Amino acid sequence: MNNLGWYFYRQYFIKLREEGRPEQAASVLTSSKLPILKADAIHQHPGFKAFDLYTTYPGLLIGSGYQHESGEENEFKLGFFFDYVSGLPLIPGSSVKGMLRSCFPGKNEAPNYDAKLEFIGDVFKENLGLEISSEDIRGLEREIFDGVNVSGTAPEKLSIYKRDKFLDASVSANNSQGITFLGSDYITLHGDPDKGEHLKDPIPLMFLKVLPEIAFSFQFSLRDSEVVEVIKADHKLALFKHLLLSFGIGSKTNVGYGQFTTDVPTQRVNRSASFGIEEKITPKAKHQVQTSRGDQDVIPKEMVGVLTANKSFSGKITKINLEEKTFEVEFEVDKPKTTCTIYKSNFKLGKERSKNLSLLESGLKVTVIIQNDYKELEDLKSTIKIQKP
Repeated sequence: MNNLGWYFYRQYFIKLREEGRPEQAASVLTSSKLPILKADAIHQHPGFKAFDLYTTYPGLLIGSGYQHESGEENEFKLGFFFDYVSGLPLIPGSSVKGMLRSCFPGKNEAPNYDAKLEFIGDVFKENLGLEISSEDIRGLEREIFDGVNVSGTAPEKLSIYKRDKFLDASVSANNSQGITFLGSDYITLHGDPDKGEHLKDPIPLMFLKVLPEIAFSFQFSLRDSEVVEVIKADHKLALFKHLLLSFGIGSKTNVGYGQFTTDVPTQRVNRSASFGIEEKITPKAKHQVQTSRGDQDVIPKEMVGVLTANKSFSGKITKINLEEKTFEVEFEVDKPKTTCTIYKSNFKLGKERSKNLSLLESGLKVTVIIQNDYKELEDLKSTIKIQKP
């Protein structure tokens, strides 16, 4: 695969003019397949945090403000943002930061100030289990987006090493290799409505987009808050994820573009502009995709026939992930001697089932009750019961 950014802004027009076949010039982009991608070295940085989100129908449009029209018929009329090095679609970190900041109240005279203040407070309370004041929200906004600590007697500019950083959101290494990821769509312009020409001479303008079901890795370097001490880096990450899922990013979000989901697709579609051939992902392939993100149960294949319905095992909670709203449990099997790791989002405390992770802590002893016989490469169906101290 050539550098598609270079092709889109240069070679595409040469091919269009020399051959005069816009469909063939566009197909170089829409038929390109995703190469093998590797996680960036920055993933090893201690302050680095990230999550993957998947595009939904109709897709993602980024960089539409860039000039791309040359006057040729049936060409891509809108710009598109590509990573300069890899040639893959990229959401600039500045765009991510700007979108997230737009959800905060801003200055007192800003539009929808009170509504945004209330909204951010509700997100912290209902999704993160934290109640913070309006003053805390304003202080947190200055700290995250301006790099200013307002908790003292006078505002203090934070060192660059103490600020939160918004990195570019790139096509995730967790995508399947060989899938198509770009397609075309149209904006249809009509006549002047003031002259009663709503439906007169519609003009379809073609543009390039990222197809649905493509994972993007949203990446940050975050620090615990110095302004609101109860807010840790993981709380910020969970807040950012909620806002991106709620409002989306990019162009034309008001008509459905730029929306995301956390749901891992169960199939891939080899989609040209016409959405044609289907490529199924096998259970094994799906398991490998999920395992690479660290959210898949880790159970050796030898446990088939051992982890059967109604058996129970003693275990303990080893990790709590506030951002994903899940917790990790390890338990031991005696014969054969094996350690299994599973991920859950709820538990039983007495007779009641709960999702309140604030009741849990690492090292807490639990009982793992198997619900169905375990099958290789599938999540273990189980119930986690908190043991009484």
